[in-house]
Amino acid sequence: MRALKHDQSLKGKLMIEERKNTTFEIRVSEGKTGSDPDSPDWEVAELENGRVVDNSDIYDNLTYAEAQQIAGMWTKKKEEAEASGALD
Repeated sequence: MRALKHDQSLKGKLMIEERKNTTFEIRVSEGKTGSDPDSPDWEVAELENGRVVDNSDIYDNLTYAEAQQIAGMWTKKKEEAEASGALD
């Protein structure tokens, strides 16, 4: 966040432009071993600028294949939204 101090026409106006970098991480759920890809030990977390902002954006109790499918679907939707300008 950067404030423009020298432009008097902007005095008193807050200008914020934030671009968030959203990524999706497949990881082993807390307390699980992750040793069997067919066990529901996996989760997909939506990260904004490298961290979880909302715990409801974590989907758990997934097999590794299910986690890959969800992460792929979310990534595709994000890319489609960016391509159409919906995230601007």
